[in-house]
Amino acid sequence: MDFVAPARTTTAAVRADRSYLVTGGFGAIGMHVATALAKAGAGRLLLVGRRGTADPAATAYLRALTEYGADAVAICADVADAASMREALVANDDPARPLAGVFHVAGIGGVHPIRELSAPDVRAILHPKLRGAWVLHDITRDYPLEHFVLFSSIAGVWGSRGQFHYAAANAALDALAHHRHGCGLPAMAISWGPWAGNGMTSSDAAALLHRIGVQTLSADVATSWLLRVLSAQQAHVIVATMDWTRFRGSYEARGPKGLFADVPDTTTSTTPAVSGAGDDVASTWRRLVLGAAPTQRVRLIQKAVTEGVQDVLGWAAATVVPADQGLFELGVDSLAALDLRTHLEQLLGTPLPVTLVFQYPTIDALTQCVHDALMTSTPDVPAARPADAPTTRPDSTDFLDALSDDEAEAMLQQTLATLHFPS
Repeated sequence: MDFVAPARTTTAAVRADRSYLVTGGFGAIGMHVATALAKAGAGRLLLVGRRGTADPAATAYLRALTEYGADAVAICADVADAASMREALVANDDPARPLAGVFHVAGIGGVHPIRELSAPDVRAILHPKLRGAWVLHDITRDYPLEHFVLFSSIAGVWGSRGQFHYAAANAALDALAHHRHGCGLPAMAISWGPWAGNGMTSSDAAALLHRIGVQTLSADVATSWLLRVLSAQQAHVIVATMDWTRFRGSYEARGPKGLFADVPDTTTSTTPAVSGAGDDVASTWRRLVLGAAPTQRVRLIQKAVTEGVQDVLGWAAATVVPADQGLFELGVDSLAALDLRTHLEQLLGTPLPVTLVFQYPTIDALTQCVHDALMTSTPDVPAARPADAPTTRPDSTDFLDALSDDEAEAMLQQTLATLHFPS
């Protein structure tokens, strides 16, 4: 699902008789942006980078831009240095192609637990991204700009673990866009989902993001959306490809959040929890549990829940998990809560609430929840019989041979529960 602003109007996003400034112009994303602008018809590109054309690949990159019809100018400067940037704009002024757009792509990321954040860590993020944005805002106030685009991130909208400083910097970019909008100046902050590709999102990071429902954007898809939203009137838009059900399972594991109240499908999964081989797992487990005596049924469910908790926490099977202790206290985080919910959905073959662990925060509570879900999804299960009622089982040896060890044990336990022994 792409969460974006309305499509652009028929007005051309960029023009051949205008110049466009791209900061971070020699970085991975900046190069894709400049290429997209050149292909779209930009007449002149001013590419800002601290290393300029020091990278051997930069020369070939500039040559490729000219093949699309754009004049490309490399500017070696620190975007956060106001004097340097002001001097660069004056030196590269072209009255025939006045500056019409600023694309502030420069910035770095970084992952640091908040307890380990240092002042240098924070400054390293804020300097190019936020300080650079303010410099551009200040020195271009009197330019007849049509576009002032700040490359922000979804981290600034709903946060990102270990990126508190990065999230703060991007939220500030969003605020700057609204400030400019309020002043009657062109501005748009685009909160991007992760871009795929070398130098942008690592394969490990992409795998983790995909696991929680955040999918990467290819450079071609991302730049096509960039051109599409340029003529929108909003000060702030989000461009991301999301699996909202999966994402909310992680994001709201500790409780509902109002941020996504208007996003459809907010409570449970809309897609089957299991498919293929998973159907056999659910069918076998359900048959085992439903065929057990009522008291044994609860024990089997609790065993499955406990094993799921041990698995998501990485604990050994022999580790004792207190059934009445809060799971978040035991170390279950948002991602582990998502995995635990998925594990239980696969056993049940039926969806469970996104906020499952928040609503049922102990093994005892989860056991009751799974029990109720199992009974509700299987309305034809006979009502529980008194303990002394006889239990009828097929006598066929074929039936007995077909049982697994767990199923045979459950049947034996159920049979023993119906017997009375003299005291």
